[in-house]
Amino acid sequence: MSRESSHLLEDSTSHGSQETSHESQEVDLHQPTVVYKRRYYVLAAFSLFSFCQGWIWNTFGPIQGAVEHVFGWNDSTIALLANWGPITYIATVTLFSWLLNVKGLRWAVLLSSALVAVGAGIRCISMEQTTATWLS
Repeated sequence: MSRESSHLLEDSTSHGSQETSHESQEVDLHQPTVVYKRRYYVLAAFSLFSFCQGWIWNTFGPIQGAVEHVFGWNDSTIALLANWGPITYIATVTLFSWLLNVKGLRWAVLLSSALVAVGAGIRCISMEQTTATWLS
């Protein structure tokens, strides 16, 4: 690194006497990145979980006509079922952010996977109109 560029780097990272710990650490850009095989396992597990969650979430939209006939639902009920994903995200984002920071990725994924599995299983309990509406 030239003297001029290092001087510019020092000027851009120093903020008087208030220097945080991450600013004082230097990053070696020439160090090779290590890629672990478990990284791809985690990526595959997350992708499969996301696919299943989206599949379960979008159950009734493509078969709207049949669902309206079988359960007696109207268009707004089916649209609301598709909106429960973003609604529950807003309600649980703080909890899962805390869980991710405190317990780590594994516990957050295990808990959310279990909740999705329980929610999908609950849908199979009843075919009665009122019960199916509340359980779906």
